[in-house]
Amino acid sequence: MLTRLFNLWEKLRTSFWFIPLSMVAAATAAFFLFLELDRNYTFDSFLFFSFLDPLSPSGARIILSTIAASMITVAGTVFSITIVTLTLASTQFGPRLLRNFMQSNVNQIVLGSFISTFIYCLFLLGSVEPTGIENFVPGLSVNIAVILALFNVALLIYFIHHVATSIQVETVIRNINENLISNIEAYFPERSEANEEHDEESIEPLAPEDCQQVVADRYGYLQAIDNSSLENIAQEKQVHLRMEIKPGAYINRGMLLASLDKENTLDDETCDALRKAFLLGSERTSEQDVEYSIHQLVEIAVRALSPGVNDPFTALGCIDYLGALICRITDREFPSAHRYGKSQKILVTYKIVTFEGIVAAAFDQIRQHSVDNAAVLIRLLEVFYTAMKQTGDSDERKVLYKHCRMVHRAGVENIPEEFDKQDLERRFQRIQELMNESDTDAVA
Repeated sequence: MLTRLFNLWEKLRTSFWFIPLSMVAAATAAFFLFLELDRNYTFDSFLFFSFLDPLSPSGARIILSTIAASMITVAGTVFSITIVTLTLASTQFGPRLLRNFMQSNVNQIVLGSFISTFIYCLFLLGSVEPTGIENFVPGLSVNIAVILALFNVALLIYFIHHVATSIQVETVIRNINENLISNIEAYFPERSEANEEHDEESIEPLAPEDCQQVVADRYGYLQAIDNSSLENIAQEKQVHLRMEIKPGAYINRGMLLASLDKENTLDDETCDALRKAFLLGSERTSEQDVEYSIHQLVEIAVRALSPGVNDPFTALGCIDYLGALICRITDREFPSAHRYGKSQKILVTYKIVTFEGIVAAAFDQIRQHSVDNAAVLIRLLEVFYTAMKQTGDSDERKVLYKHCRMVHRAGVENIPEEFDKQDLERRFQRIQELMNESDTDAVA
């Protein structure tokens, strides 16, 4: 249930209407509240910093109409600036980065603030009339409208500053990296002796004729899996479910989602409940997909390396962040693929990300698009060397060494300048020495 609520919240906060609509609703409620206070109580002007008293109904209407007209005009300007920003972001960084800009609370709050102030003033205009009380003017409500207008002027200045900084490539990369770090800390537990000594039980895959298969009846990107629902079903039916896909995959109708032993078949109603545990959407998200943010950094780096952009410094910055990511993962434990019941029986086996898969997602495309770029290849080897020194896992070192060999081979075959090849060779030799030392320590 929590997974479904979090998935819904992710969709709401990345929409461009939720926060503005909520602020409009709050402005409507504020209008009725302050108007009721004005009709039933008399307030001391000095206590509320009023500089508008005494006001005639016509004077109040002029002030409110001026604020309302200016607010809706500026709201249109803010919307135009936002659209231009999204267009530039899509062109410079790629369309998948639009989600990061749309989920920015600043953009949504600024747009919502101007629209809600307009709605508040519009409603208030209708109340500045003789309504049984001669020359009734809601002084408190009008003062609130003026305060909102002043606040929006300051908000507009901050919005211009925010747009100017948010479109900078350093800010974009840093924001993606912060989101990636939070995902890693949530997905990968800290390494401990207990985790290191845990022996993961190996589960052989089932042959199609020996299992019941649950297939998809919809299509879209798998954004999240409701783990609690799957584990409750497995516990209730006393079956062992095997997940055949992981979040981030694209699902077609008829695609295999899960399988279980044929000895314990499930009825159609239970299979439908299993399908509902797979939350699909029209795009990938970082909710349970660790590789999603990695691909965003890779996309920025690959675009920077394209002939049309030719910005290797941005690519080098992305490589540095990706290298820091690999070093951070080497200090953490990969989660278990199995979820156990109360009797220590395996309920669900998930498909999880691996260290090799993360390294490949982070560096394969960058290497493939920079086979003749000496600076990028040298930086890749430096990043791998740092990660290899930090990790104490021999399997992780072998994965990194495999990528070092591919980078070295690409440079030797494609870099035209001999001195650049020598720089690349020196760094590769240092990596080989590190591998030899680790092999010697392992034998000892």
